[in-house]
Amino acid sequence: MKNSPPHIASHDLPNVLFVGANDWANLSHGFARAINAFAGAPRARVYTANTHPYGYELDLVGAAGWDELKSLAPHAQWIVSTGDGDYDAFFNLLSKLPLAPGVRFATAHCGTAYRNAPQAYNTLDDDLDFELRFIGQDLYRFTNANARVLPMIGSTDRIRTPAPKRREGPLRIAHSPSNRHTKGTDEILRVLDAFKARVVIDLIEGVDFQTCLARRAEADIFIDQMVQTIGGWGQSAIEAMGQGCAVLCDFHNVDDAVYGFYPKPPLIQVGTPTELTLALETLLSDEKHLLQARQTTWKWAQDHASPHAVGRYWAKAFMMADTLQNTEPNDASTQGAECLAES
Repeated sequence: MKNSPPHIASHDLPNVLFVGANDWANLSHGFARAINAFAGAPRARVYTANTHPYGYELDLVGAAGWDELKSLAPHAQWIVSTGDGDYDAFFNLLSKLPLAPGVRFATAHCGTAYRNAPQAYNTLDDDLDFELRFIGQDLYRFTNANARVLPMIGSTDRIRTPAPKRREGPLRIAHSPSNRHTKGTDEILRVLDAFKARVVIDLIEGVDFQTCLARRAEADIFIDQMVQTIGGWGQSAIEAMGQGCAVLCDFHNVDDAVYGFYPKPPLIQVGTPTELTLALETLLSDEKHLLQARQTTWKWAQDHASPHAVGRYWAKAFMMADTLQNTEPNDASTQGAECLAES
């Protein structure tokens, strides 16, 4: 693998703090758990000033976690923004912490703030000199192939689902929107109305995370989102693949360059009601094909979104930071991928 270390060992992982106002989509918690799983030791921790509006599980939060954060801060080798785009909150928190000399900084973008003003954030991230920038796969197209920018991959660290087998009883389709608007839920439900006599439809809303996982695990098919302005998969799609669902999603905005960092996931593209209808008809009309689709997504998640795989991805990113920061942006279209691609 060009420009990549010959071996990534668990002891190569630095001490990492994820810090910010919120942890949107609970991603930083998943990254931290993956880093810790790969390291076999508590190398990463998350601190947020506020709780998440959708009720995800939390780590250190607000005043209740502040003293512990201050005790961890002097030992941090990397500090990563939690990806909410609120740099005022991020730097306000850092100004109160006893940071060690030479601590290094990375940022993460995974949502609306960056999507609404990508060039402004690119300029700001340059000015702030973040050494690494982790970004949602659908947003990678806005990054001008900067070598410091790496597409994220979510972790299935809370998923313990065996390989899919044919189920007894009626087929089940699930959809679990954290936000109906950003998932296209109303349009999805209109399509599903035509299938309600043939399958069980489970709209998972207003429940805690463990209940959501348990209900989604019963599904054969999971619909992530169908919103053209987003066009990328969410963390729930990664989790559903790890649970052995065939996953339908609009991911047309994911640049092919992303698949140089990790293989393309076996999602089924659905960008319109017509495409969603056709995809569902195809899966429901052939149970053997549906089972194969479920097994393929499950295997991809085991190989590329397991805690070990995601933790290793972050370890390689941190190790390659020096090489990446010295790479000219115009030469970066393949180097980052060559450094981080699966061996």
